Amino acid sequence: MTSLLKTTYMLSIVLSLSGCVLDSVRTHSSALEEIDNGNLHTLFINGKTTKRDVLTKLGPPINDKGDIATPIWLYHYRHEKIPHFLPKVGPLAGQDKTLSLRFDEKGVLADAVLIDKAAN
Repeated sequence: MTSLLKTTYMLSIVLSLSGCVLDSVRTHSSALEEIDNGNLHTLFINGKTTKRDVLTKLGPPINDKGDIATPIWLYHYRHEKIPHFLPKVGPLAGQDKTLSLRFDEKGVLADAVLIDKAAN
């Protein structure tokens, strides 16, 4: 019985610590997770992609104040890995992405810019 208690105690400590080490935080539009500068202009085509297309793919922008007529839409994605005992560098830092979409007066995409950097 004593060994079962010790095993249970050790298992609870290991699971508690692994939860702290492997914790992560995700914020905003997770739809941006798979978008990078390599596929940006195949997903969002200047002169062809409409506001409706973007709403279908990404949902409403973060700067949407009920006025979808805004010519620039912003999307933000942050996935922060939080290893509590290691410095946040390289792949441990996570991702921080901001997508800026500029539309013309007809609601057609004029320009798309993705800023992808390590989370700080």
